[in-house]
Amino acid sequence: MSDVAKVPNISTASNGAVKYFKIQVRGWTDFDPLDKKLAEIADAIERGGGFLTAIEVLDTKDDLSAISDNVVREGFQNILAARRVPAETAKKPAGSQSSELAAKRAS
Repeated sequence: MSDVAKVPNISTASNGAVKYFKIQVRGWTDFDPLDKKLAEIADAIERGGGFLTAIEVLDTKDDLSAISDNVVREGFQNILAARRVPAETAKKPAGSQSSELAAKRAS
């Protein structure tokens, strides 16, 4: 039987800010997962190649700066930056990019 922790969906803090969750996933597969990407492992499990025995939340942080692991913090910073690019591009009025390029070329 699975030992899956039941936790409420609390992905955002009460003020709407993002929360960060450190998780641990345990399971069994009938294939070697070491040379596979997470999506491949999940797909194989969905097709019956294994099952999860536990999903645990080990820690939560209300702020990105509270994450002590530099690699993880920088990874989230990169994701947040990548999400901002399309949002900022969508905010620019039509034609503003070409006028910006013309101004750069003129200088």
